[in-house]
Amino acid sequence: MINPWVFAGLSHATKKAYFPHEKAKLIQEQICEHFGCTWDELSNPTRRREVVRRRQIAMYILSKHSGLELKLIGALFTGCPKQGEAKHKDHSTVIHARDKIISELGVYDDVTNTVQAIEMRLKMIF
Repeated sequence: MINPWVFAGLSHATKKAYFPHEKAKLIQEQICEHFGCTWDELSNPTRRREVVRRRQIAMYILSKHSGLELKLIGALFTGCPKQGEAKHKDHSTVIHARDKIISELGVYDDVTNTVQAIEMRLKMIF
């Protein structure tokens, strides 16, 4: 994986052409650092409100900044599923999360502040 500081020094054209998967990994790291958790904790299939909100914000940020297709973003969220559950989140789950966070931006200060803080971290890299 590329060092975030090296990535920050690349030209915009180079970054745009850079593999979206590597960019997504850098975004994942920044999200986890902000929340003080691991990616495994975020992608855990639990429905606890705190984890669900963080996961939705992560899906929103990834859909906005990573360049990955929605189905690939959903595939990043693999956890330890219960028997009979899907192994990863479907693209429709990513759409729902993205739309939910969009609707809450500017309405709920905690969501707005969290998204802004993560995006500020990303601006320092990208």
